[in-house]
Amino acid sequence: MLLETESTNVLVVLIEDDPASIEPIREALARREGWCRLQCAGSVRTGIARVAGGGVSLILLDLSLSRGDGDDPLSHFRKLHGEAAGVPIVVLCRAEEESAALSAVRSGAADYMMKDRCATDLERLVQSVVERHRHPAGVLRTKTSSTRKAGTMITLLGTKGGVGTTTLALNVGSVLARRSKAIVAELRPSLGTLSQFVRQQSQTRNFTSLLNMEPAAIAEAQAAACLWPYRPIPGLSLLFGPQSVEPGGPLSPAHAKAILSILAGLADFIVIDLPAELSDTNRAVIRASDLLALVVERDPICVQAAKMILRAIESWSDAPQMVAIIVNRSALASSASMVEIERQLGIPIFGVMPPAADVCNAAHNAHTPLVAFDADSLVAETITALAKRLANPGETR
Repeated sequence: MLLETESTNVLVVLIEDDPASIEPIREALARREGWCRLQCAGSVRTGIARVAGGGVSLILLDLSLSRGDGDDPLSHFRKLHGEAAGVPIVVLCRAEEESAALSAVRSGAADYMMKDRCATDLERLVQSVVERHRHPAGVLRTKTSSTRKAGTMITLLGTKGGVGTTTLALNVGSVLARRSKAIVAELRPSLGTLSQFVRQQSQTRNFTSLLNMEPAAIAEAQAAACLWPYRPIPGLSLLFGPQSVEPGGPLSPAHAKAILSILAGLADFIVIDLPAELSDTNRAVIRASDLLALVVERDPICVQAAKMILRAIESWSDAPQMVAIIVNRSALASSASMVEIERQLGIPIFGVMPPAADVCNAAHNAHTPLVAFDADSLVAETITALAKRLANPGETR
């Protein structure tokens, strides 16, 4: 759902010297008639003159604009930012310019967008930035959190890398989104893999945009603009982890708590995919969760690692309810039964994933959640039952 601005009097100035790039942007902002006016300037000097005339709500600056100051990709942005103080600037870039766009954000740009995403995402981003600029930091968050019931936060934590935590998070979220709004959030400071599981046609906004902001400045508009709606499942939105090896801001506990508090107001269920570690940030996420599901591969070493992780978490004074999900990645015999593993862990097992390498690989190649790719398979039925238990952990089997 698009954010509603306080007024339809939104004037956007586009600084662009390529006529072929102007029309797609004009069309993207003209779908909902009357809310926005677009004026074009062919140079930064002309754009600055128009801003000086007053009434400009936002500036769109193409980073590919012809430069006269050597090879500095931010020369136009710096000049514009210095001369048009008080007017938010969104930079538009190609995929190979994303690093420069992130640098622009760190230097004061309100946001950035890949040019090939403008047709689908620009209207939302413009509304988000305009709304953000009209309100002091935190006002939107306070307003929405007081009027909405917080969503249920389910965190999946792997006992080690490669146990299928991201796959499970995506599929659990897909099941929950059939009847409710669900967000699957990949919370990690390093390169994320969630985007590889869906048919993402091009670059899109991700967690990096939020990491480059101070936690207190993150409001609902920014977080909502980073969500990628998975259209085949209307209730599902995804928050991808960083898509570049370019380092962004650090993922601090304060960042995690600020982001999660906002996501909790945007959906009925928030499924969090955490990397396999007990960092201070993961600890903050786990403490904020309603339920922690530990993803354990069915082998003695992984079970022992799970026991150590559980003992550490149990030592916290405010640990959430904890359950286990057992993953059978191959049809290997195990000396311990499920009853014995449950006894060793000391927490209930909510689901046992059967070996399903072929269907998992086929779903991954189709860029479709497994529960939608082959809903009648044993593993899809198992995940569906698991999702229902995670959503209602107090109910019996």
